[in-house]
Amino acid sequence: MQNKKGHFVLDPVTGKRAIDKTTGRPLIENDMGVLSTKKYVPFNEAWNKILNDLWMSDSYNAKDQNGNYTPTSILGNVERLAKTDPFYESLFTRLEDIDGDIELQN
Repeated sequence: MQNKKGHFVLDPVTGKRAIDKTTGRPLIENDMGVLSTKKYVPFNEAWNKILNDLWMSDSYNAKDQNGNYTPTSILGNVERLAKTDPFYESLFTRLEDIDGDIELQN
């Protein structure tokens, strides 16, 4: 059996992400049809996913003149992917929390 990725559950009335009323977080349906607000991703799967999706990034948090992350920055890519992938939504939230604490040097 092939492992199916978790995905956001959509509200049948609004078409938007269904939200858990207790936690206020989006609902995710896993490969077994179980609903939760969290999805465990093994380290090697998460690491490979990040490397595959973000390898072309040219900066960590570069912003354009409007103050938005550039599409070629790590945070810009993660922000874009977070719209459809629960893994990247969680990663974006965590990276936003520590953004001011990171200083990268070339």
